[in-house]
Amino acid sequence: MSNQPQGQESPRLQTAAPAQEETVKTAQNTRSASQTTKKAASAVSQITGGGTFNASSSTGAMTLGNNFRIPALGAAGGVAGGVIQALSPFKVLFSGAIGAVKGIGAAFKDKKKWIPAFILAVIWTFLILLPALGINPIPVRFLSWLTFAQGGIRGGIGGAVLGTMTGFLGGVLGKMIFAGLITSFIMALAHKQNPFKSIGGGVGRMFSASNFKEKNGISYLLTGAGIAFIGYNFMAGTASFSGTMAGIAALLLTLKSLGSDAGFLRDLVGGLFAKNKMVNTQTVNTVLAGMASGFALSLPLSVIPWAYTPYVAGVLMLIAGLVLKIGLKNNKKAVAT
Repeated sequence: MSNQPQGQESPRLQTAAPAQEETVKTAQNTRSASQTTKKAASAVSQITGGGTFNASSSTGAMTLGNNFRIPALGAAGGVAGGVIQALSPFKVLFSGAIGAVKGIGAAFKDKKKWIPAFILAVIWTFLILLPALGINPIPVRFLSWLTFAQGGIRGGIGGAVLGTMTGFLGGVLGKMIFAGLITSFIMALAHKQNPFKSIGGGVGRMFSASNFKEKNGISYLLTGAGIAFIGYNFMAGTASFSGTMAGIAALLLTLKSLGSDAGFLRDLVGGLFAKNKMVNTQTVNTVLAGMASGFALSLPLSVIPWAYTPYVAGVLMLIAGLVLKIGLKNNKKAVAT
């Protein structure tokens, strides 16, 4: 028999009860945290909700799905990928940067890809050094124009430091576009394909997409032209005849993208002008047609002595396109009410 007084619990039971309560509280907290995590994940999914472009055969539009993930980061990569995809233009730039890095590695394995870039780098080096050494005859100047060798040498927009930085960055971008164009031509010839086929198709689409009867289309044309004017002046640094090859290369690459149904530029424009995660193919074609027109018109603007004329023209085009777009939207609301 136990000598413990009646009405008094065993010390073992007294210590077990708080332990059980602590276990129950821990389980409840874990369940609550799990539910909170699920709710947060659901909220993030609803907010980010972007994805890759999926063509729709019935509507002529493309939708943004939810399949963009960064596998190396696990679940966190899925959330990060969703954020990137929700900001679709930034997602395209991010994917393009990753693709460029991968392309550099692949280029060293394929001589057909890195030999043109290596040759261009050597040519650019010589064409930059020769004028610095006082050797600048007409053939050297012609080759400098033809290869956009002086891109990044002249100052861009801004003061001394900022102008040097913007000029250098613009010149690098222009050289990349020029090198991409030349490489695409060489690769097409290596595969026994016509390198000008998609460009010809782009010219046809440019005229068909330039529908001046539709006011909404005009706003997209003006916007595309404004982007091209500003982009050309940024690449050329100071708009002059010596930098026009950057505009020509950008024009040809824009026509190639317009003439095909895929490509980095087409995806980027589609992401910029998507509505409710829907990308209208006609809108993309119209913007690209405006960009092609803008790059083409940038060339005669380079003859004007003032070095920033395309910048001003681009800003005016963007404002005109935005004002027209807002006016059309207000008209639709007025009619609806």
